[in-house]
Amino acid sequence: MLIRAWSNEFISGFSEIDRQHQEIFNMCNELAESREVFTVEALHTFLDLLYDICRGHFELEQKFMERQKFPLVEFHAKEHEDLLRENRRIKDFIKSSSLSQPIKKVNAYTSELLNGHIAEDDMVFVKYFKNKEFSLGSGFIGRRCDVLLMSNESIGTGRIIGVKGSDVTISNMGSIIIPVRLNDMVKITSMSESLENQTFIARVYYSTRDVVKLFNATLIQSASDRSFIRVATNLKAEILTPDSIFSGTIVDLSIGGMMLKTSHEISESEDVRVEFEIGGRQMRLRGRVVRTSSKDGVHTYGLRFINLRMGDSDKIHSYVFGLQTASRKRTMDD
Repeated sequence: MLIRAWSNEFISGFSEIDRQHQEIFNMCNELAESREVFTVEALHTFLDLLYDICRGHFELEQKFMERQKFPLVEFHAKEHEDLLRENRRIKDFIKSSSLSQPIKKVNAYTSELLNGHIAEDDMVFVKYFKNKEFSLGSGFIGRRCDVLLMSNESIGTGRIIGVKGSDVTISNMGSIIIPVRLNDMVKITSMSESLENQTFIARVYYSTRDVVKLFNATLIQSASDRSFIRVATNLKAEILTPDSIFSGTIVDLSIGGMMLKTSHEISESEDVRVEFEIGGRQMRLRGRVVRTSSKDGVHTYGLRFINLRMGDSDKIHSYVFGLQTASRKRTMDD
């Protein structure tokens, strides 16, 4: 099954980068659509070739970002390192007899590469480059504003003290409830002179207790009405730590994070990847352990998502909304 078709929406305007992106798309989609039964050796060969292609591509991409003074070049380079490290880790785990369906594991990785990294992370840079001439306008300067995560979880209140193109600087006026992190997508709502709320979304590239700096600011007509609601689930998941892969169950889920149960131990504050499926779509998300508890050999972990992409946020929101709708319908029928 095709992971994702190449589309003109992914064209960056940099011919060599676009050529390499198409090469990676074609290679990953060919594997996903193949009806062959792959041996461990064949999958190793595929992963080795993909590793070499991606390593060269990532080096070129980072050099270009540095020349363009992209604010998140260090973060993007870390994403590249993680993808290359994940390639090697999957190759090692495929050797294990305890790992079932190795082709499924490889396809999950290539899906992350296409859907997550190229189609979303790389497009952040493309938008930054194309937005250099765009500006929110000086009319925003001085306005009081509310700063929220995309889940509508409040970060605090501030005042817009600088606008330069699509870059925005906000001073802190209220207590920071949740520290914003590099590359977090945030939503800013401010009151216009006509007393109408105006909302824009942007990404964080610098944050202290006193000031938050954003880039790629884009005005939106209205913010999505997303409440930070958890729903009970019973989703099977695979958890990937730096040293192991093991199974678990997601017992509740929201846009902000999840509650996970497993027989394996994970350290508090450890970052993990969780793979699971919702609505026929494969999810592969990063999270940090923020709460732990144990009883009778079963460990329960509260995970907060790290750098949740817009596409993944939309999928979770649709899934949560669907479960809520079904639950209300059952209640009405009863």
